[in-house]
Amino acid sequence: MMLEQIGTSATPGNPARVKPPFGAADDVRWMFLTGAHKSGTTWIEHMIVTHPEIFITGEAWFLGADWDLDDWLNADRFREWANLSTVQDSWMQGVGIDDQEAAARRAMIESQMRLRLEPGVKVMGDRSPLRYLQKIEQLHRLFPDAVVVNALRDGRDVAVSHHFHMIRNGEQWAFQNKKELKIRQKYFVENKGDPVPLFSKSSLQKVARLWLDAIDGRSRGIDLFKDRFIDLRYEELLADPYGVVRVFQMLGVSTVKETIEHCIESNRFERKTGRKPGEADSKSFVRKGVAGDWKNHFRDEDRALFKEVAGEALIALGYAEDMDW
Repeated sequence: MMLEQIGTSATPGNPARVKPPFGAADDVRWMFLTGAHKSGTTWIEHMIVTHPEIFITGEAWFLGADWDLDDWLNADRFREWANLSTVQDSWMQGVGIDDQEAAARRAMIESQMRLRLEPGVKVMGDRSPLRYLQKIEQLHRLFPDAVVVNALRDGRDVAVSHHFHMIRNGEQWAFQNKKELKIRQKYFVENKGDPVPLFSKSSLQKVARLWLDAIDGRSRGIDLFKDRFIDLRYEELLADPYGVVRVFQMLGVSTVKETIEHCIESNRFERKTGRKPGEADSKSFVRKGVAGDWKNHFRDEDRALFKEVAGEALIALGYAEDMDW
């Protein structure tokens, strides 16, 4: 996107400005950034949060984790309170218990984010990869007025990036045992020992299924949020990072040329890492910054396994024409 194409104000009739539910205040707009792990959510967050009218951080895991809202609010006790005759005759008049409970849950999330609210900020939000896609129905129930930004990336590249991330951080959960992880740490991080494949059968299966889980949540999210659900394809952003301007337009914040240029240029791969895209550093969170790296790591057996788990999703999203790749 050329800078000359960028406007100087928010898009008229911004569809994100729907009436907040449950009597929530209309002074702040809300957004949630999600996507499969290692799909570029951190890079997108950095570009968005550089905007002076937006504050977004993460990963709060407000939904979908072992310590999410279900632990914050005792639903049974809440309903006991809501069913008290005095409450039914006062605060519950004309309001269903389900709406009251949803309002309480939303208020708990809002209260945490509002503690970071500063003058001039118009939009607040959280980045929690995968979680909001897994719990997209609950997110829509609580924040139907929010904008959801989804980082979308070729699942094969996700698998590669995710494995380098796990190996670098010593995360064993996807591998069958410590030995599988250790031999990969020695080769890929320490640059020692004999060559080994990046994937094990169990680790590739698990990561492929997580990516497929994210794609399924994406489909449900589009149905629920309609035009407030925005896909940002990692591959397209690499070619033209100014594509993130669509998010700013949807959120109704300033799209003045100087502001947008600062958001994009200060977060380029070269600026952040001191390396050119394609120059890999296996010890860095930002490892390589390219698309198509899966071709350097997928063996025939890896291709067959990924096709079995998520091959149809690759085709549906346009990342493969057919199963012959």
